[in-house]
Amino acid sequence: MKVFSARRVAVVLVAAGVAFMVSPSSATTNGTNPVFDNTMAEPRLNTVNDMQSTGLQVGHINAGLNESFTERAEDLAPIGPFLVENDANVCWGSDDPNVCYVAYCGEYGIAAYAPAWTNYEIAPNGYVDARVTYLTWKYGYEFYDDNRESGAALATVVAVQALVWAWHSDPVHGTAVFSGVAAPYNDPLNWDGLTPSAHDDPSPRVGFWGPDPIDLIEETYGLYPGTDTDALEDSTQKVYDLAVEATAKAGPWSLDQGPGENVATYVVLSGANGPIEGETVTFTTNTGDVEVVTDANGHAAWPADASTAAVEAPGDTYIGDQVSYAPTTNIQDLLVTFGQPLQIQYTDPPAPTTTTTTTTAAPTTTTTVVVEAPEQTTTTTTPATTTTVVVSPPDVSPPAEPEPENPTFTG
Repeated sequence: MKVFSARRVAVVLVAAGVAFMVSPSSATTNGTNPVFDNTMAEPRLNTVNDMQSTGLQVGHINAGLNESFTERAEDLAPIGPFLVENDANVCWGSDDPNVCYVAYCGEYGIAAYAPAWTNYEIAPNGYVDARVTYLTWKYGYEFYDDNRESGAALATVVAVQALVWAWHSDPVHGTAVFSGVAAPYNDPLNWDGLTPSAHDDPSPRVGFWGPDPIDLIEETYGLYPGTDTDALEDSTQKVYDLAVEATAKAGPWSLDQGPGENVATYVVLSGANGPIEGETVTFTTNTGDVEVVTDANGHAAWPADASTAAVEAPGDTYIGDQVSYAPTTNIQDLLVTFGQPLQIQYTDPPAPTTTTTTTTAAPTTTTTVVVEAPEQTTTTTTPATTTTVVVSPPDVSPPAEPEPENPTFTG
């Protein structure tokens, strides 16, 4: 039995329906699910696409993944996340950026319970892999909304779904989407440049595969510009690309002033595995907000007159696990991750450092010089001690004599 934190509880309504439009693009922070609206008396999320058949428009492919697949009458089952809305049921056509969300399947092979009220609870620390928390937050509704019409959302959200199965469904629920694949391709970090299997060759059969992955509606309205082969290959490569990204940006995140600064010149965004690159920090200045993207060191420079720095980070992941009127029913986990703001104030320069220097005098050195002098006797008398010092005179040469004119040498 899974145990969840009771800090906050939300409820989701699962209902059928086919989506053909989305609300206008809204202002974004880091391309995420909107920050959770805790002001709602009874937060609820209502699915607005048919979980059982059609899949999220331009957000799924009808395919198998690795050795895993589910067949429908017409083709393979859709792989991709679900679009959900808040309790006001006003996702479509709304200008409110906090009414639509994206939820990912956290339990492969288990049907979503539609339609029914589903209990959502916040996942306890460590229950959801930090890489999954990052991905399900980063590639939420705003990313989907901004990229769906160009078709650019499809491969990304499909790959995120695959990684949720790899890093959550397989280890937590014992499924075999990736764990059932022979090494080394059971690890998404080994998928760079992988050519998807056609699924008619021996194991390990890896990647996305299927004869008709793109729905007719996407093809008819030109919402996805690529071919069926493109969809399979692009989604397979994205699994590796996003695995690398999620590993580098796994949380928890922290926003701090640069270490060792005498003047506040930059902030540092860091995660569990080091600096976070490519995220937008918003600085508040006297003339308005200024956005700065973090560099490879996680640094973002303070603009002139900035007073605060803020960034949205991965926050809580909620898991929809059961229906309210049937608490023992095992339904598909639905993962929704919301952002949380991190903020710091401009830090004034620190007080000058006082340095105290202690000088120690060197020991005194005494040098005694003895000078030879003519013979003399010096007697020093101290109590009970007599010391006599004798100094020898220097050699004295005899007086010089005149040299004879013819000197005589003795052999």
